[in-house]
Amino acid sequence: MTPMLIALATDVDDLTIAFNESSLTLLKIVIGLILFGIALDTTFEDFAAALRRPGVIAIGVIAQFVLLPAITLGLTIALDLRGSVALGLILVACCPPGNVSNILTHR
Repeated sequence: MTPMLIALATDVDDLTIAFNESSLTLLKIVIGLILFGIALDTTFEDFAAALRRPGVIAIGVIAQFVLLPAITLGLTIALDLRGSVALGLILVACCPPGNVSNILTHR
């Protein structure tokens, strides 16, 4: 069996991910480069445009920090997901927007 099929066949609660120090360092460098790349494209005009439309920013913040976690909680209850999967979904939904979200929103 391939490693991917083995991972799919096992129980989610039994999976472990072990990062060693060098892979964590590499991960930090890659994330830093991605965020730096996004910041290079941001101008003062972008901030000025955001300040001129505070209502739109408020709607986005409310959707990200209230609506998305509430929908995720509702779906985990409706789909009767077990605790570990539900916790993972809600944790991701409650995280601040990530760099991919920033890229898509900016474009």
